[in-house]
Amino acid sequence: MRNRRLIVKFATVTILLIALLNFNWDRVELENRAFVVALGIDAGEEEGFKVSMSIIDVVALESGEQAPKTLLEAEGASLAAAMGQIGAKITDEIYFGHTKAIILGEEVLRGASRVAHIADNLARNSDLNIRTIIMATDKAAAEILAAPPKSESLLGLYLANFYNNNSANVAAMVTKLDLENFVAGLRNEEQVLIPKITLEDEEHKIGGVAALTDMHLAGYISEDKLLGHIWLNTNAAGMQIVIDEGDGPITLKITKSRPRRGEIAATGSIQGGAALRAGSDFTPEKIARLEGAFAQKIEQEIEKTAEAFAALNLSPPPAPNIRLKIQNTGAIK
Repeated sequence: MRNRRLIVKFATVTILLIALLNFNWDRVELENRAFVVALGIDAGEEEGFKVSMSIIDVVALESGEQAPKTLLEAEGASLAAAMGQIGAKITDEIYFGHTKAIILGEEVLRGASRVAHIADNLARNSDLNIRTIIMATDKAAAEILAAPPKSESLLGLYLANFYNNNSANVAAMVTKLDLENFVAGLRNEEQVLIPKITLEDEEHKIGGVAALTDMHLAGYISEDKLLGHIWLNTNAAGMQIVIDEGDGPITLKITKSRPRRGEIAATGSIQGGAALRAGSDFTPEKIARLEGAFAQKIEQEIEKTAEAFAALNLSPPPAPNIRLKIQNTGAIK
């Protein structure tokens, strides 16, 4: 396991370095730029902002040193002013072209004017990639950035790797939000769900969401109440549903799920328990009963999500028609 983590770390840093060097920088440009890997935004005094930047030393990285980084913080009356304060502390030009994640602290999300200011400034930053990950925390963003992940020395790279692993997303019951959809949701006056990151026992934990309505924080929805949202908005491939028909638990692993126009069409394969030993006992009647039971479990998860939305005065998700098909009934052994 340790060797695998070292390989993953090496591959991650190598990929970042290749991406940087393929950008046709000359060495002077590399040496004179401060590459921001992660950005944290918190509330400052009055209506101001506190900004934290995790900056990587690309030249040192190129030389083979272990993920050198610097965490810089500053405060200002506006986001631009706070960033300018950081710029004044260093000689290099701040560059956001390789920023992997932006973390928003709880207090800064409580004020609609601050949220609107953040969305406007981030949208006008031409260096930022529209696919930059947006996350919220119930703590200060600076605290999240200051704590290095256990499996990766840079939080921005850790989050990028996490979201590149689709099966991990489903297992952790999380959603993903990028800069483009964050800004679009706010501008269209929609309710916005921002994936939540926090610290537990000094380790990063990803799960649940911070829910924004009318451009301010309405509250949080835990991961166990978010499954309905995942069913309604994503391909939930990898999700597992467990029911008990009296002969022990039966697990269905979803291989494909397509939410569309008030309907969820899902397919899955039986994975284990007494069902796998049933073999030819899977009659058409039993299969239909199991498919109905699994579909009902999905409906229950959607109802649970709707209740969580209602508790925060959010618009509840629709109640879709669910069509579920078990794929491997003829091959169970």
